[in-house]
Amino acid sequence: MGEYLGYMENKVPLTLIVNSCDNYSDLWKMFVDTFEKNFPDFEGDKRIISNHKTFEYQGFTSLGVGDDVSWSSNLIKALDSISTEYILLAIDDLFLKEKVKYKSFYEIFNDFVSLDGNYLKMIVAPRSSVRAKSRYFNVLEKGTLYRSTAVLAIWRKSVLKEMLIEEENAWEFEENSASRSDCYDGFYVVRTNFFTTLHMVVRGKVLRKSVKELQQLVPNWREHTAREVQTKSDAMRQAFKDLRHLLFGILVPSKLRRRVKRFFV
Repeated sequence: MGEYLGYMENKVPLTLIVNSCDNYSDLWKMFVDTFEKNFPDFEGDKRIISNHKTFEYQGFTSLGVGDDVSWSSNLIKALDSISTEYILLAIDDLFLKEKVKYKSFYEIFNDFVSLDGNYLKMIVAPRSSVRAKSRYFNVLEKGTLYRSTAVLAIWRKSVLKEMLIEEENAWEFEENSASRSDCYDGFYVVRTNFFTTLHMVVRGKVLRKSVKELQQLVPNWREHTAREVQTKSDAMRQAFKDLRHLLFGILVPSKLRRRVKRFFV
């Protein structure tokens, strides 16, 4: 495991899908610019989900799915148009901010394919100490909270499609899909964060804490979007939620998190 075979030698195609909708089209060029700057060697189709708008820019093209019913509905329709067995799922407001190691990415992908994997989270959340037959990632055990998530993960397309429920938004998918994933083996998470990202938008507003980094990453970002920045009170509420989530992960053992979270919901 871990021996680099080279993407073209491996001959397993991978499609990048950026889940989005027309209401977030103001983010598309910024997403593409930061992706191309930091992962210019990605090999495969690069598609951004849209409703009715068309988009073609730096090798990315839109994938129109019609009226915006829900986050999951858009993705289900998009997956029907994708021919590759594996996809890298991203989201429109999460920008790459550091260079991606091309060779390492495809070494990880090759290991994942060789293990007949179904899902691989490329950011360490949740963390796992259960070793897989790869030096790059560990097993996400059944019963793990947030075992499946909406962003920066490699998926077997058929498994992702089976787990989607048309009415769910992204938040509901992350909350509810973990239990649906328990009928599948082959769920993994990297041992160390592979992508370094900047989160830009929550509930339609630019995260106040992200503005300084955003200005460095995309100096002309105001030319692309007129979105409001969070108020100070919005930012304080967001900081409280982030702290609560952090403390929950520290204080509650991983095997109990799903049960404990249901108790408090």
